[in-house]
Amino acid sequence: MAVNGHRLIFGERDAVLVICRDITFKKKEEHHLKLLESVIKHTKDAVMITEAEPFEEPGPKIIFVNDAFTKMTGYSAKEVIGQTPRILQGPKSDKKALANLGSALRNWESHEITTVNYKKDGTPFWINFSVSPVADESGWYTHWIAIERDVSNLKNQELEKQLLADISEVFQQYDNLNESLREVCKVIADFGEFSLAEAWLPNLQQTGIFQRAKYFTDQAGEVFFTNSEIFSYFEMGEGLPGAVWEERKPIIWDKSQIKTNFIRQEAATRANIRSLLGIPLLHNARVIGALVIGSTKEDTYLQPFKNLFYRLEQFIGSEIFRKRQEEEYKELFNALPDLICITNFDGAILKVNPSGSQMLGYEIEELIGKNYRELLHPEDLIKTNQEHSQVVNNEVSEVFENRYITKSGEVIWLSWNSIINEEEGLIYSSAKNITLEKKLNRLYEETAALSKTGSWEIDLSTNKVFFSEVTKEIHEIDLHQDLSIEEGIGFYREDFKSIIKEKVEHAILTGEPWDLEAVIMTAKGNEKWVRSIGEVEFLNEKPIRVFGSFQDIDEQKKIISQKENLLNT
Repeated sequence: MAVNGHRLIFGERDAVLVICRDITFKKKEEHHLKLLESVIKHTKDAVMITEAEPFEEPGPKIIFVNDAFTKMTGYSAKEVIGQTPRILQGPKSDKKALANLGSALRNWESHEITTVNYKKDGTPFWINFSVSPVADESGWYTHWIAIERDVSNLKNQELEKQLLADISEVFQQYDNLNESLREVCKVIADFGEFSLAEAWLPNLQQTGIFQRAKYFTDQAGEVFFTNSEIFSYFEMGEGLPGAVWEERKPIIWDKSQIKTNFIRQEAATRANIRSLLGIPLLHNARVIGALVIGSTKEDTYLQPFKNLFYRLEQFIGSEIFRKRQEEEYKELFNALPDLICITNFDGAILKVNPSGSQMLGYEIEELIGKNYRELLHPEDLIKTNQEHSQVVNNEVSEVFENRYITKSGEVIWLSWNSIINEEEGLIYSSAKNITLEKKLNRLYEETAALSKTGSWEIDLSTNKVFFSEVTKEIHEIDLHQDLSIEEGIGFYREDFKSIIKEKVEHAILTGEPWDLEAVIMTAKGNEKWVRSIGEVEFLNEKPIRVFGSFQDIDEQKKIISQKENLLNT
């Protein structure tokens, strides 16, 4: 209760007028206001109160901010009171969201938005705030109160996921690594509003790091690249890319460090580049590249991005590694002279290299989707189907040879090797064109048969003797029979055994070849004159193989003998 006393004269006597009022409601209101003031002062959310009007520029002025506001923005209360909330807005503020807020205020409606505000030092941050009108006792709106919360961490997580998705899409979209890297530089530069972004990759010898892609967003970036074109290679530890490569950690350089450490300092000065950020790109703990970012803002602007890109370095590095391998495999795929193809288990051709296309005489587009059986020589269809079944069933298969008919009608021989991928249902195959080899072998066999000349070989590591088909026919032995050195020498007639043995041993010892005419006893007991020619192959001065030719000269010897007999008579 509130008591007030007033002295007065009542009649002819002094009196005191005492007035008593019930102020319970007032006290409750005062207590409520003090409690509200305490909440506003101590809340972690920023609170800002402005005038109700004007709605047009410069807008309603700020009349109160709490401590949380000053901590969040870097402005003191004295610096912002009398200003408008527009001092917190900047280039990245959401213009559409702010326009919607303006429309709500003109209708005296509460509204909530999330946008980018800027601290006193120019650092952007994400803020969510709700604005509500405040009315007096008569219902007239006198103020706006805004409750603001820094949501940078949450928003950055969302942006990081989106950045990750954008970069992943780039690597999926482009086949060429350089094109992929340029688009990645663009995505990153646009994301952080950087003046420039570069991608650097070490060469295969790991002797230096090369600039593989670059991108600029403004005039500063363009000026920088124009004045630094000669710098496209650094050794380890040299320049910012080389330093990142060597130290394997993110590096930020401010203006003073750019002047002292940056090899391209002159270009940076002309472009007004004030800060640089270098990020290592990793795959399996190995640096496979470096990302360099440049900005005309102070180094404090790049600091938040340092942590962000540090979390992305493994992902980007892995994508670059995968893309680089794909590119190397593609170059190898296109460069190999052999036919390389991928088919499904049904035999449909899914991919073929240029050499295969040229070998078969078809354009690549004509071969894709075609079943290999359509190209087979009809006589080889059955045995090829059997081989195909073995491959599909993952059975061990030796090199397989068959014939194909080219688009021009030519018959070619191919020698195949195949492996399967059961999970994907694919067969990976390579084939060598052995047509010329087949023709030469056939010509050799025909010539050998006519001249009765075969070949032979002794493997000195196993002492195994190899006889060609003609050589075995001369010895009249089974075509599947294998021989040892002793067995081979054993065919010579007794008077020639020591001679051929001495020739072989002498050749192995000295490397001197031999050419000997001698008589053998065949497996069927027939005597034959033969001509044996041999030489030795050495590896690291060690004999590893004896080889040569073996000719049936029995008829020639008989003719000569007959002529001699006639002359003698």
